[in-house]
Amino acid sequence: VWSWANLGIHAKPFGVLEVNGFWTDLFAFLDRVAAHGFVKRELRALVRVAESPEALLDALADYRPPATLPWHPADRI
Repeated sequence: VWSWANLGIHAKPFGVLEVNGFWTDLFAFLDRVAAHGFVKRELRALVRVAESPEALLDALADYRPPATLPWHPADRI
């Protein structure tokens, strides 16, 4: 899903349910990768993380694609 967003196929977020800190190291890594410019911060923001299903659904529903993406998914159709 994240790769497709990077390729401009879509601008949809995806969610990860964080359970007991299982994904903490992965998200720290992704933050470092974005901070060093290996991944655009806008793409890093596509990953929505929450500790409850309800909060995750809310985070996904509240997501708005950034206006700064260099592509628009409709251009690919």
